[in-house]
Amino acid sequence: MSTQFLKAAGSGDVDRAKELIQHIHFQNKKGESGLHVAIAEGELGMVEFLCNAGANVNLQDKKGGNTTIMLTLAQQPPQYLAILEILLKHQPDLTLKDSTGQTALHLAAQYECVDGVKLLLASKSNLDIPDAKNMTPLLVAVGKRNVGIVDLLLTRSHSIHAVDIKGNSALHWGVASLDMTSFLVSKGAKASVNVLGNSPLHAEALRSDATAAWPTDVAQVLLTSFPEIATLKNAKGKTADQLVGGVEETVTPAPSSAKAKTSAGGGRGRKQHVNNDDDGPSAIAIQNAKAGVCCRSLLCGTDCDVGS
Repeated sequence: MSTQFLKAAGSGDVDRAKELIQHIHFQNKKGESGLHVAIAEGELGMVEFLCNAGANVNLQDKKGGNTTIMLTLAQQPPQYLAILEILLKHQPDLTLKDSTGQTALHLAAQYECVDGVKLLLASKSNLDIPDAKNMTPLLVAVGKRNVGIVDLLLTRSHSIHAVDIKGNSALHWGVASLDMTSFLVSKGAKASVNVLGNSPLHAEALRSDATAAWPTDVAQVLLTSFPEIATLKNAKGKTADQLVGGVEETVTPAPSSAKAKTSAGGGRGRKQHVNNDDDGPSAIAIQNAKAGVCCRSLLCGTDCDVGS
C-alpha cells in the first residue's frame, strides 16, 4: 500500500492519499517520499496537502541526499515557486547538504533561479556555506556569470573573498565575463593567487586566444585595478604574459564527466515517473544541476566536476 501512496501523491489524488495517510513518511528504494514525487510531478495541491498533514520536508533521497527543496529548485516543475513557498513555511533545514556538500542555495545559484535565491535568503540569515570543494553559493553564481544573483548574495553578507579548495577566488571564476570581472572589482574583490600561484590574470591568459590581442578587455580591467599582478610569477615561475593562449597540464581541467540530462529527466515542468528502473526524479534533476558550472572552470586549477 505504501507504493499506492506514492502513486496517489504523483497523480494529485488527494482523496486516495488521505486514505493512505499512514504512509506519509514512506520512502521507496531510492529514498523518494510522497512529497518528493508530488514535487517532481508539479502537483501543487498535493504538496500543500502533504505539508499540512505533517510530511517531513527535510527527508533526503538515497541517490544524492536531495531534500524536497533541492528537488524543487533543480526540477523547477510547474508552479515551482509556489511549491517552494509552501515548503519554506514548514521549517525546512536550509543548511542540509546533499552528497556533494551542496545546499539548496547552491542549487538555486546553479540553476540561476533568482526568485528562488530571494526566497531562500529571506528564510535564513546565514547560508554562506561551502560545499565539499569549498565552493560557496557566491562562487557558483560567479561561475554561472550571473551578476544579479552575486549582487543578491553580497547584500546578505556572503563573502566576496571566499576561495574554493584550490584557492580560486571569485575573480578567478569571474574572468570568463567582462561584466562579472568589472562588477567584482567594483565590489572590492582582491586579486589573490590560487594553490598554483596563478592570479586571475594568469587565468585570463590561459583562457585567451593566442591569436587575439593581449591584454584582453578582462585583462585590462585586472591590470588597471591590480597593476602589481603584471609581473607576478606563478609556482612555475611564469608571468601571465608568458601564458597567453597556452596550456599547462597541471592547470587545465579535464573534460566534463557530468551526465547530460536524459530523456527520462525531461525539461522544466515535464512529468517524471518513479515506478521504473531509471533514476527517479530527484536524481535526474540534480544530475542536470551539476553540469552547469563545470564547463566554466576557467583554466585556473579547479577540477572540472565542480560540485559533483
